Amino acid sequence: MSLFDFFRARSTDNPKPELWQFKHWQVRVIRSLRRKTLGLELKPHQPIIVRTNKSTTRNEIEKILEQKQRWLEKNLEKLNSLPRTQRRELKEGEKIHFLGETFSLRKSVTPLKSAFLVRTESHINFLMPQEMLQEPLTPKMVHQILRQFYLREARKYLPLLLKEIAQQTGLQPKKLRVGYMSSRWGSCSSKGTISLNSKIMAAPSWVIESVIVHELCHLRHMNHSKEYWKLANSLFPRHQEADQWLHDHLS
Repeated sequence: MSLFDFFRARSTDNPKPELWQFKHWQVRVIRSLRRKTLGLELKPHQPIIVRTNKSTTRNEIEKILEQKQRWLEKNLEKLNSLPRTQRRELKEGEKIHFLGETFSLRKSVTPLKSAFLVRTESHINFLMPQEMLQEPLTPKMVHQILRQFYLREARKYLPLLLKEIAQQTGLQPKKLRVGYMSSRWGSCSSKGTISLNSKIMAAPSWVIESVIVHELCHLRHMNHSKEYWKLANSLFPRHQEADQWLHDHLS
């Protein structure tokens, strides 16, 4: 399970997605009344995810998968060659990703009543109340502790980085919101508010810069037109490389 898999909480109209076999792959179909198009999502060591509307038939889905077979084989082979990661438990020595670097976890006792993570130059401290040391953490507790850590760090780091990039590009947002987002790295509203996902703090700084530039360019073009991409690529030519990094490491 990747970091993004661990955090992601999907929202859908169908709480029980379909799971069936197509050739030698498993397919997981998630349907939504609001969905107008069919989309494919690939993740390492997981079924092919198909997002579509309520009316799309299995035959229609399989026809599209058949058309995409070469693409599926190529990309799934690459993804499934990635090593499987273990479920996060926040044990001593466990690896935590922050700004593209890997830090070892060290446990310490705190007199406070709640557990939390603190970053140092060489490692990440996991401070726990004495009574929690001997008890295994539930997945929900681990999720909450990691979520709070990235959110706290994001609220310190992202406003300064956004201000710097906005000054360099001349694209000034009206407001910044930093918070947990289930399925997007960032967004830009028609009122000029930039929203950034706190989970992006696991990525290297240049990948975060790519996300910020991407959203700032929407202040001028609220679409993904040729004019938008001309502006975005002129300000940050590594968008495709950054998207690939996010896909390979956090998706």
